[in-house]
Amino acid sequence: MIEAINGKGTSRAKIICDECGRDDTVTCDYERRPGGEWLPNEGQIIRKIEGSWSLVKGKLRCPACEAKRKAHHP
Repeated sequence: MIEAINGKGTSRAKIICDECGRDDTVTCDYERRPGGEWLPNEGQIIRKIEGSWSLVKGKLRCPACEAKRKAHHP
């Protein structure tokens, strides 16, 4: 899950593991959505965390949970 971090002058977002709940903060751009809402640029975030975190079938997993998933599915 990706959440916006609200605050003046912040260009960061929180990424949260869907398995264990671990969270991490990454810098990112924000983009305006319909209705005037500003949300983190999810595509940019996914590209930034691609080497360590994983996104499989819509589930975001931290490195530890991804290692457990791979160990059970050889």
